[in-house]
Amino acid sequence: MDQHTAPETEHRCMRCGRIMTNKYSIRRSYGRGCQEILREAARKLAAIYTRAQIMKAATALREGKVRFIGDGRYAMPSSNGRDVYTVTAYTCDCPSRVRCYHRCAVNVREMTPLHKH
Repeated sequence: MDQHTAPETEHRCMRCGRIMTNKYSIRRSYGRGCQEILREAARKLAAIYTRAQIMKAATALREGKVRFIGDGRYAMPSSNGRDVYTVTAYTCDCPSRVRCYHRCAVNVREMTPLHKH
């Protein structure tokens, strides 16, 4: 084995954990099938949330900012990163509380269960 050859980084889908090789999938952080599942969930939520909220939720999910903490609860940082909110599919303790992108992200995650990886 050549010592000067760096090992390739293994890219895994953030939803199912499968190894990805397609450059577009790697850029999105989700494989083609999982991306379609996420899009379908976003379509269902489009009647409740604004496009901007859905886009912010998608970014939070892609960046791994939605952390499961147990009993249907998730921890998510605020937009400015100073606070961490406790979020469920029905409630959020952020100042918005009603229909925030935090709840949107949790709803997408709950509608598209992740595999353990």
